[in-house]
Formats: sequence, structure tokens, C-alpha cells
Amino acid sequence: MAQKLTKLKDIFKHVSSIDLGKEILFEDLELYNKETETSKQYQSIEEAENDLSLMEKVNKINFTLGGGRGANFEKGKDGKYPGFRGAGGARDSGSSKALHPASLNNQGRFSSVEGAIQGFIKKHGGSRTEYSTAVDSQGFAHNYVHGGKNSVQILPISGGFTAIHNHPNGSNFSSTDLHSFAALKGMNTLVATNSSKAYRITKGANFDAKGFDKAVSKSRFTTKDYNKGADLWLKKNAKKYGYTYSYE
Repeated sequence: MAQKLTKLKDIFKHVSSIDLGKEILFEDLELYNKETETSKQYQSIEEAENDLSLMEKVNKINFTLGGGRGANFEKGKDGKYPGFRGAGGARDSGSSKALHPASLNNQGRFSSVEGAIQGFIKKHGGSRTEYSTAVDSQGFAHNYVHGGKNSVQILPISGGFTAIHNHPNGSNFSSTDLHSFAALKGMNTLVATNSSKAYRITKGANFDAKGFDKAVSKSRFTTKDYNKGADLWLKKNAKKYGYTYSYE
């Protein structure tokens, strides 16, 4: 049975930051405001947990420790367009539904992460709602979820995991995707699929989770096309923040 995490000390064993909407709480207890780019520094876990307003926001997110889971916008005064945004298209508006991962573990003796990605594209590339799974380094699925909102499932998979999910609108990574990628310490790679290909982002040895998270929150694109803008931004900043990115 999944264990719900409510204490910051327990949550930060598994994530490096918590996205609270307008703010991000990092594990060093910096509360960063995305809109004003200003910060408040808590001096201790106790001080942070005694901030009732803060904990009310944290407790709206369902952290569970489990075992086995392009729109057009106007140009701004700086001559650029809004950067990464929340996911668009058809998403499940209710709670997540756990499915049995055994149906994804059908690669036979020679399973692999790439095989799992291709199998997921074949199964859910054209789905109108979102599905997700997490696979280990051998390509074995440990969970399988349909939908989900305001929920973070933490998977204690030895050696880390690759998270795979479909985007019903076929778009590039959303701000929510990239925050999860930065925040979840066990996530090595994040994959977002469409009907035939996949966006992929992988942490390097020197991945700067905090710097990347802040940069995504204040990103600006040079093009009106979301997918192209995200593609250009992720390629440009890969070396700076220590990750690799591709679309194939």
C-alpha cells in the first residue's frame, strides 16, 4: 500500500523541490517566487512547517511513496513569447487510476528502456487522455497510471527510473513535466510521447536541479510556436544545466 508523505523532512528525501504554483520550495528551504523572482529563506524545517500558509499549499499535493507508476500567445515587451507552460490538450481532470504494469512488461527476454518507450508509443501514442509509467534500467515497468492531478508518486527503484508518458496534443514538455524532472531525485530520464516519436531529457552527472527549475519558471521563447520554442530553449541550455535533450 502506498504511504502518504506529509512531513517536509520525509518529502525532501525523495525530491529536491516542491512546486506550489506561484512559488517553489527548494530542499535548502528557499521559497522562490516565480513571478517576482524574489526569495524567502527559512532557517529550519521547523520554521517552514510552522508557516501554516506554506504547509496548506504543500498538503494540497498528494506525495505518495509507492513500490511498484501548442497554443499561440502574444509577444511581450521584450520581443519574446511566454516560455514553458502547464500541459494543454486532453488531460484527465480527476484522480489517477492505477493500472496493472504487467500488461506493459511484454518485451520477452531482451527487454530494454528503448523497447519500453517504443511499446508505450504503440499502445498510447494516439490516446486522448494521459497515461504514464516508470521503468527501471532494464526496461521493466514498475507502475502504470491513467490520468492524475495534484499527485506525485515517489518510486524507490534501485538505480533510478525513466518516466514515460503520452501528450494527447503531441506537444513538447510542459513546465509541470520539467519541474517533476528536476525535483524527483530518482528520475534519471523523462520521456513525453506523441503518435510516432518521443521528447527525451536525461540528467547528467552535474545536473543543476535548482538552477534548471528556476530557469524554466522564467523562460521566454523567441518563436510563437510552442514546440519549436521549447525545442530551441532546451537545446540551448543543455550544457549550462547539465542534461541531454532530443526528439526522436
